[in-house]
Amino acid sequence: MMKVNALKSVFAPYRQFSTTQVSKPKVNQLNAGVWFQPHFQKVKKGGEDAASLSKNVIAVADGVGGWADQGVDPALFSKKLCKNIDSLVYTNEKYITDPKALLIEAVSQNMEMGSSTCVIATLDHYKPLLRTCNLGDSGYMLLRKSGLDLVQVFRSVEQTHGFNFPYQVGTGGDDPAKGDE
Repeated sequence: MMKVNALKSVFAPYRQFSTTQVSKPKVNQLNAGVWFQPHFQKVKKGGEDAASLSKNVIAVADGVGGWADQGVDPALFSKKLCKNIDSLVYTNEKYITDPKALLIEAVSQNMEMGSSTCVIATLDHYKPLLRTCNLGDSGYMLLRKSGLDLVQVFRSVEQTHGFNFPYQVGTGGDDPAKGDE
């Protein structure tokens, strides 16, 4: 009995710790959804736009409809772009910290004819840090709650060459490195 009591008194200061009390590091993640409502003439093919959603990445690609006049389905480029974004983020988490590199690589791997605007937002796993890359006239706003209202904290700037002519990546498009961070 003496040895057991002696051991209990030696380990007494450590009793308060247990594996269930060890806190895990906080992991940030996005809770997002997407809903597309294409123009009624484009419903059968699902529209021309695409999105990529994961726990730490949101990307939206707006296919350039003008390609339809040349017999090219504008949806093919934007959908492939978002599939590339999904694949790249899944295989290499370095893109969480560099959405512009993600856009550049996803575009370089897209062999579809067509073009798209694109906006990407990535959320760091552990730091309260949102990184973005926007190319074209798509965009995003950051809102914060203030009482019962939402207040705009930041709004991305549209990139256009002129009226109805946004920057775009893809066939004959702009360099994805021109995306605003």
